[in-house]
Amino acid sequence: MREVIQPTRQTYTTIGELVVTVLDDPSILPSDPGTHVWCPESTAVGTCSWDLLAAVPTAAAADSVCEHLFAVVVDDAATYFVPEASLLTANLLLAASRGGRPLADVITWVRGGQLAPAAQLLEDVDEVGAVEDLEAFAASSPGEQAAIWAVVRQVMLPLGTPAALKALSMRPVSGFIRGTVPQFTMAAYAVPFLVDRVVIAVAPRSPLSGVANAFRSWLLLTAARSFRPVRIVHGDSGGM
Repeated sequence: MREVIQPTRQTYTTIGELVVTVLDDPSILPSDPGTHVWCPESTAVGTCSWDLLAAVPTAAAADSVCEHLFAVVVDDAATYFVPEASLLTANLLLAASRGGRPLADVITWVRGGQLAPAAQLLEDVDEVGAVEDLEAFAASSPGEQAAIWAVVRQVMLPLGTPAALKALSMRPVSGFIRGTVPQFTMAAYAVPFLVDRVVIAVAPRSPLSGVANAFRSWLLLTAARSFRPVRIVHGDSGGM
């Protein structure tokens, strides 16, 4: 099954299409050295990373990413709190992005249920709406806060593994050996000209499938903004 997304208007460049292959089985990978493999489940498989925090410079962008992240929540009891959990997470990501903090810091805040570091960072950059969101959350009942934090942890803690942090960060994170970082970091400027083939490798029903969908959506949006056609290939190594 293939999807083709064409540019929104005629262009006069010679840039070819961007091929994005989505693999359910990370063991089936291309051997072509020109293909960038993004795999948040294995430090040995991935050859590129995506700077997640660079993709959320605004509240709207953070909200959009979190829509994908929280799509993995399917338990009825948990889904009730998804809107609040998604908003809280979006504000934490925005705080780290605007404040120059790494994704590992967000994981630390989530694990410890910490609002103060994010609130201070948001206040420092005058993100008034996000600060008010955190204040409203802090004013809710302890029971409601606990339920919302539980859903946030369900989604965000899988992003805190070494493999996931490596796949979602621009710079090496603590504990990595020098020279083992991804060979290439996906950035908005690279998609129009520097990337031809990308493989997104995430196992079925993985808790990381939400962030994989966020990465895929970001690739499509970034390519569309440069009027570059995209071909999406599902489930096999075709198109590489």
